This record gives sequence, C-alpha cells and structure tokens, in this order.
Amino acid sequence: MKFYSPAELAAILKIEEELILCWLEHGELTGFKIENVWRIEEKHFEAFLERHCNNKSIPDVQKGKVSKYVALTEHLSKIDNESITMSFEEIEKIIDMKLPRSARLYRSWWSNCSKTHVQALGWLNGQKKVMKVDLKNNIVVFGHID
Repeated sequence: MKFYSPAELAAILKIEEELILCWLEHGELTGFKIENVWRIEEKHFEAFLERHCNNKSIPDVQKGKVSKYVALTEHLSKIDNESITMSFEEIEKIIDMKLPRSARLYRSWWSNCSKTHVQALGWLNGQKKVMKVDLKNNIVVFGHID
C-alpha cells in the first residue's frame, strides 16, 4: 500500500498544493488525516484520476488536466496588459463550458481566495487577480498580481 501527501500529488500533477487540499476538504479526492496531516492512498488517487482525467497512469498526467480552468490559466498567462476585461461568455469559450450559475449570481464566486474557491486558481496561476466584477453586465476585470 502506497500513500501520498498533498505536496507529492501536487508535484506529480504540476499544480498548486492548495488545489489538492481543496479537493480533499470538499470530498473530491478521498484521503484521511493523521494528526492534521492529509494522506491519500494510491488507489484513491488513481480512482480520482480515472474519474477526472480518464487516465490511470500517474506519471503521464499532464499539467492541469484535472482542472476545468487550466485553459483560462494558459490564456491569462499570455496577456501582459495591466488589466484585462473579459465577458463571462469569453471565459466560457476559453474553458469550453458554461460557468456555474453562482458565477453570475454571487460576487464571492470571483474571490481571489484559492483555499475556498478552487476556480480562483484559474486566474491566480495565470498571474492575475480579479479586480472588479460586474454581475449586471457579466464582465470581470483581471489585473496583474503584484
């Protein structure tokens, strides 16, 4: 039986450890705590990959394949402008899926806190942060992380 720490899984997947912790806290990834330290059994990690990546081969997992928002990360990381204004529809085209209803209803969905909002890694990993959200007009303004 092999066990992983969140840091080890983050290194394998080439993503932020915070995302692994969010998956664990929200039950997306099965794990357990020993004295407040998460451990993930290999079989649970492989099951997670199968569900989210259709890929059981741990070393072959490509960066971001498990994140719905990796395309947004890649898009934003290529933009050097001081600020970027995007419509929700533009974001949906980039990520090739509809944003959840909560993105259109709650400003908090656009929080820059990746511990409580996994989607925030989509822009934070692209070195951007949300500066302004206009829910009436379905627009978000991203700025560079200082």
